[in-house]
Amino acid sequence: MIELDVEAMNAEKQQDKVLRHLFIVRHGHYNDDGLNDIGRQQMRVIASNIKNIVNNSSIYIMSSDVTRAVQSAEVIASELSLPKEFERSGLLFDSTDENTIKFIYEKITKAQALVTVGNLDFVNSFPEIFYRKEIGEGVRIREISKGEAVHIDLEKRIYQILPQ
Repeated sequence: MIELDVEAMNAEKQQDKVLRHLFIVRHGHYNDDGLNDIGRQQMRVIASNIKNIVNNSSIYIMSSDVTRAVQSAEVIASELSLPKEFERSGLLFDSTDENTIKFIYEKITKAQALVTVGNLDFVNSFPEIFYRKEIGEGVRIREISKGEAVHIDLEKRIYQILPQ
């Protein structure tokens, strides 16, 4: 008879859902038609950086519902072999109020790496809020340009700007 250690299996499964990396990505360059070639290339580079950092960890991706952010997230998802369908929310456009913070925190048990693709105001304010709340230190992060991302490593308790 084979005995299964259900408690150990559940603990291991839960460990797979412990957030280790948060990526806050600003959409790539765009024109009237949406994400342009430069923007698509920027997102491929960001995806490559993410892939190298997470090293086969589980990834959950979501984006603002603005076209340029959705298209940026689609490129990242494709490069990371993730489903093309992902969560979209207007909260990732320019808001960092309590609703946005709650929305993000509801997602941190979805995977070991959470990728959010948003717009200027969200991307330039949320990383500092999250870092202060999770790491317990205030930090000033420079403005994030189109096609860049902030990576917060919760294990090492550091942040970095991507691409590198």
